[in-house]
Amino acid sequence: MKALDSRSLTVLLKIVDLYLDCRQPIGSKTLAQHLSWPVSAPTLRNIMAKLEAEEWLYSNHCSSGRVPSKKALKLYVQQNAFTLNLPKETADALMAAFEEHKAKTSSEHIVDTVAELCQCAGFLFISDQGDGTIEYLDFVYLAPGKALAVLVTENQHVQHYFICIPVCLTAEALKTYHSYLNPDLKGLQVHKVFSYLQAKPLPFHLKECLNQLSTLPLGAKKTSFIVKGKAQLVQRISQQHAINLETFSHLLHWLENQESFSQIFTHLNTEDATEVVWGEDNSVFQFEDFCLITSTYWNTQESSKGMIGAVGPMYMDYQRIIPIIEKTAQFMKDFCTP
Repeated sequence: MKALDSRSLTVLLKIVDLYLDCRQPIGSKTLAQHLSWPVSAPTLRNIMAKLEAEEWLYSNHCSSGRVPSKKALKLYVQQNAFTLNLPKETADALMAAFEEHKAKTSSEHIVDTVAELCQCAGFLFISDQGDGTIEYLDFVYLAPGKALAVLVTENQHVQHYFICIPVCLTAEALKTYHSYLNPDLKGLQVHKVFSYLQAKPLPFHLKECLNQLSTLPLGAKKTSFIVKGKAQLVQRISQQHAINLETFSHLLHWLENQESFSQIFTHLNTEDATEVVWGEDNSVFQFEDFCLITSTYWNTQESSKGMIGAVGPMYMDYQRIIPIIEKTAQFMKDFCTP
């Protein structure tokens, strides 16, 4: 992608800003009124023509103004450092939802508030690790190329996992792995085991066994999800004639499926980070002209991991929505119990 010069970049970002605010094609005269430096309308038209030629802008043929492309929206999100200083009315609404959560130990009102503030569908997905800490981890030889991994947690919950091992690995060699693993693993939370072991010098074949085990769902994880605001999303989409209604119908069905969010949760694998997922660019969220904004968090006890977010049309108010999602995730991390 060819880099934009600073003047073209400033113009483009301002066009996106204005368009997201008014949802109308932006002309050179309107643009000139909102730039912080003096520039003539003809000069702006030349810059806009260049941006259009490079597919940052396009014309909808109903106006002399220009509309930012999906490519421009992505750049806009990348370039902006969205502030967490929310407007007082928005901050007050979130705080009221947080207080209700603490009183009722229910997250539904939080998700409802997020959906209402974002004017999109809001969602919360929680994976309760439910794994406790490790008592010990051992490998039991079964046959050439086969072994059983035995995981015992502090509450004496025992789980077995069948794994493949190198054919050359003997029962005697497998027994020696106990001394490599258990002195340091006892008391460690299950979901932290593999990140901890990666940094340690271990026998090559033991690393192979652990790598295979790391792909399995260790611990008795429980998941839950809440989706709110689908009616608001329908109302927003009904006002946007360019949206493909068949795609939107599939999206509504996707929002009802807990497995959808489980796949997003696994696919993103972000730690305390906010991410914008663009439709068609992601193998899990394949909905043209829509995007998903999400932030993941661990709660203070690190016993559950959550994902809070919003789903809406591609042209949404990122300046408003991203800080709302980040602030909500921050609250969920600091105050919510599993």
